[in-house]
Amino acid sequence: GSVVWSLDGIEWFSAHDKYYQLESSNQSEFNLDISQCDDQIFYIGFKWKNDGNGSGSNPSFLVDNISIRAFPKFDYNFSYRTDNYEQIIGTIASLDAQNSANISLPAGFDFKYDGEDVVAVRANINGWLQMGTGYTADEASDNSLTNTSYNPFLAPLWDDLTSDELTKIIHLTEGTAPTRVLTIEWKDVLWGGERQNFQVKLYESSDVIEFWYGNMNPPTGASASIGINNDGDCMNKIISITPNETPSASYTSENKEINSVTYLSEGQVYIFNPFD
Repeated sequence: GSVVWSLDGIEWFSAHDKYYQLESSNQSEFNLDISQCDDQIFYIGFKWKNDGNGSGSNPSFLVDNISIRAFPKFDYNFSYRTDNYEQIIGTIASLDAQNSANISLPAGFDFKYDGEDVVAVRANINGWLQMGTGYTADEASDNSLTNTSYNPFLAPLWDDLTSDELTKIIHLTEGTAPTRVLTIEWKDVLWGGERQNFQVKLYESSDVIEFWYGNMNPPTGASASIGINNDGDCMNKIISITPNETPSASYTSENKEINSVTYLSEGQVYIFNPFD
């Protein structure tokens, strides 16, 4: 017998044995432990074939693709507002060969992402911010919130962005403990050949995350993602944002085809507020 899983119920993959246990020696019964996949969207198929000889009272048979669907749990509410965008005057980050910069949070800055302490982040020209600094493989221009190679990521505007002599990543901490705010700004980054300006703000103690949009210009040939993700063992937990007059958030499917700034006008703010 075997256990397989699928993201869509069509393409199936063998499940790692950490996710299930065979209870009986003849493999006629499965006890499926999905605690490692708690509240994620996935499908489970059970495949079992007996030891029959294909005739008489003990025929061979196969039970296949009995599916279970669960719903995602990512403990953030999404909301939005408009506000006054202000460019920051702070520290200009030095970029490495992957166009990334490791930025340490200030001493004592109390910030948790999805329940885990964060002491440093990694910002990339391609419009993503990793919670932590472990991802160094490449520039991660694939802009897929569901790609398990890329997490935990914040993506204010994730695409294959480019830079020139005017482009900068800047960071600044303002306020006093325990309510400081760390702002990381992408200044004059190029998206679809046009300059864009946006920020991520991390709020000490409350753990609120905000994406702020400044002077944004219509791109050509763009295809971006906006949202946040984290490892969910079986698959990434995601919140994928679709800009609109009333922006929407999906916890189950990603939009990686954002190609307009129509609803990313200056002063637009997206807010991710952790559940109490």
